[in-house]
Amino acid sequence: MSKIFHFSLPTITCSSCVSSIEGILEENRSTLKIKSYAVNLTEKKLSLEFDSDDSTELTSLQQQLIHLLDDEGGFPCSLVLKPNPEYFRWVYAAIGILTGLGLLVLSMTGLALPVYVMAIIGAISTGLTLFLGKNSFLHAIKQWKKTRSLNMDTLFTISSLSLIVVSVVAFFVPWLPMMFETGLLIFGFRHLGIAIRNLMTNKMMAQQRFQARAPRVVRVLLSDGTFEDKSLSTVTPGEIIFIDASKADTVIPLDGECLTANATITELLVTGQTSLRNTKNNETLLAGMVIPMGYPAITLKVVRGQQSSFLARLDANIDEAISKKAPIQAYADKILQYFIPFVLGLSILSGIVIGIFFSPMLAIQCAASVLVSACPCTLGFVVPLAISIGIHKMQANGILRFNNSSMIEAADSIDAVVFDLNGTLTEGRPEVVRGEVFDDAQMGFDDILNIAANLEANLSHSFAKAIWGHATQHLGSVRLLDMTVETDQKTASGVIGSLGEDEWALGNMHLMQDQLIDVPPLESSVTTNPAETILYIAKNKKVVGYFVVSDPLRAGARETLAALRRLGKSVYICTGADQGTALRYANELDIPEAQVFAERSPLTQTKTDCIRELQAQHLKVAMIGDAGNDASPIALSDLGIAIQSKSSDVVTQDAAGIVIENGSLQPVLNTFVIARQTMRQIKQNLWFSLAYNMVSLLLAGGLLVGLGFVLNPGIGVAIMILQTCLILANAYRFNKQKVPSIVTSPAEQNTAVDVLTDETEHSNLSQLQPVSNLAAEPPEEINNYAALFRPAVSNTRRLNVPQPPILTVHSSLPGACGP
Repeated sequence: MSKIFHFSLPTITCSSCVSSIEGILEENRSTLKIKSYAVNLTEKKLSLEFDSDDSTELTSLQQQLIHLLDDEGGFPCSLVLKPNPEYFRWVYAAIGILTGLGLLVLSMTGLALPVYVMAIIGAISTGLTLFLGKNSFLHAIKQWKKTRSLNMDTLFTISSLSLIVVSVVAFFVPWLPMMFETGLLIFGFRHLGIAIRNLMTNKMMAQQRFQARAPRVVRVLLSDGTFEDKSLSTVTPGEIIFIDASKADTVIPLDGECLTANATITELLVTGQTSLRNTKNNETLLAGMVIPMGYPAITLKVVRGQQSSFLARLDANIDEAISKKAPIQAYADKILQYFIPFVLGLSILSGIVIGIFFSPMLAIQCAASVLVSACPCTLGFVVPLAISIGIHKMQANGILRFNNSSMIEAADSIDAVVFDLNGTLTEGRPEVVRGEVFDDAQMGFDDILNIAANLEANLSHSFAKAIWGHATQHLGSVRLLDMTVETDQKTASGVIGSLGEDEWALGNMHLMQDQLIDVPPLESSVTTNPAETILYIAKNKKVVGYFVVSDPLRAGARETLAALRRLGKSVYICTGADQGTALRYANELDIPEAQVFAERSPLTQTKTDCIRELQAQHLKVAMIGDAGNDASPIALSDLGIAIQSKSSDVVTQDAAGIVIENGSLQPVLNTFVIARQTMRQIKQNLWFSLAYNMVSLLLAGGLLVGLGFVLNPGIGVAIMILQTCLILANAYRFNKQKVPSIVTSPAEQNTAVDVLTDETEHSNLSQLQPVSNLAAEPPEEINNYAALFRPAVSNTRRLNVPQPPILTVHSSLPGACGP
């Protein structure tokens, strides 16, 4: 696995800086063996992957990169070890603002100071201005010298140096104004603005790192039975840790094997579901799952260290996703391409126009105010900041992998959402729940079941697995027969084979009709709900029995689809199942028949054809599936979402832009809701930034001169800071904005968890009460892991997880399926 290195770029301020860095990297891609890179403006960070595995060469390439960016681009760069809080910004801001305001008050008093005193004040203020603006001056000069590009530092350099020159010349030309305080105010407010922005963005970005949620220190069980507190980074696979939640909700810090049965966890970060569930012995728990406060502690045998934990993988995925710019970022970059030249032109025009009708002092002030009031940097970080928050919110709500940031814009533009049926809308774990052999079959049910298992033995379809699984459970073992199954006769509707002189067929109604086999009218009397499908078994063109296979809808499927419709999305089903089965599920989900594409198989119309049909109607289409036959339509769609499960296909996940965990469909809804929130945030801040810039430029450019009011350039910088703070405040609001949860039915809630206490029996999740008197410390004497971590409580509590459906049979039939 290749390693991504992170470099700090503390001086970048806008998209112009980002473009310059990207240009340098592209020019030197082959020399530096750069495999991929991404510049993150909000975090002032470069993430870069080298095409090399040699440690010595990697060190050399890192040093070459650092020198290249500093020497050619004027961007100081260093390998990220620890975030730099930049305390000096606050000190510089205080120096500039306090001295600038002091000089401004002094000039307003009208005191007549001697020339030598004025010269001393001018020299000190000029020296302070040059000191405070040193980095901006050097950066602007290097940028122009190396790349001929303009940025925010260019505007500050031109305005402040012009004011210093005019103030110095005023010693010799009395009608010119002395404005030594202005340069101090410009850079004082400049440092204050950067400090505020960095403080707010760093705080928000720190919340975006999933690993920051885990405790830094964990309790590790030693071989002698005692415990030791160890740093999380030093814990290795195989060690056993004790995780206690007696004081607050506690995040499980590492992936591991659970050694505590019937503890309670929530797995919002993994599945997008907020409900509680209890653990099982030896099940795998992922870092990021939470033990609610007051519930039993958990013993965990670590299987992955900190750097490869589920939380670490989520953080790495965010970095990778942000590496590709969203299309709307190109729109913002295009605006910035013309914005700075526009500001320079407006500054010159303002100075000329005001100079014609008013004094030169007013003209110079207006021109300088225009330069420093503009804030193109906000246009630069609006998009990446919102995208970063959006991706984090998605991954915090059940989206496991997010290939690139352009998927957010794609999700927001979707018109039609197409669902695969089996394994996507349904749980994908079908079970045989009933079966019957007809009296004239002249065979027992066990014989029929054994033949059905032989027909399905080499097939990977979920229904085939259901038949095989039921046969092994009911018969103990399947007796293999010398049966021939023709490969070219295997279809999505069933399977055909031969045993001796007898021909057998097992499948749904569609297969029976294809084979010209008469089927008795059993549909209405045998199936009891949409989740049940009849598989007929025929011998020599005559139906001799059937199996009822149930594949229930996923939890919250109805609510998810209803919520998608409320978002304005059209919902479709595209499946290889027969028309009758698909329509039964569609009716249960309130999907019109016209929006159901059934019997889609390689031998007829494919699922890919379904996507093309919808796209031909000028619809933006999202495809959601899990199996291998969903890979092509997912790749063709405008947005592909793969559901990760034990039966899902890795090729399908690779083809998808988004991968979600198996379980509830809540993450599917979360994808579209958060995408809409993100794009709304971007558009709000982009248009606000443009409007705010235009108004501030007009005010600074002399719009109020007729009323006798002129903005001091220092005040112009304060206006710019206010704009940045307002945009960051809106981003903070978006970061805290809740994602609506689908509401499950009371029946689903009641069967989720059953809690018993000595006094009361509860059957609703909302009534769960935490155990208040759990032992916060593990006992000293150890017999086994279960005894070691059994909580000391005075009352008895039991959590019952949902059980699989009980197999029902026709008890009056001699060959009915057993449990």
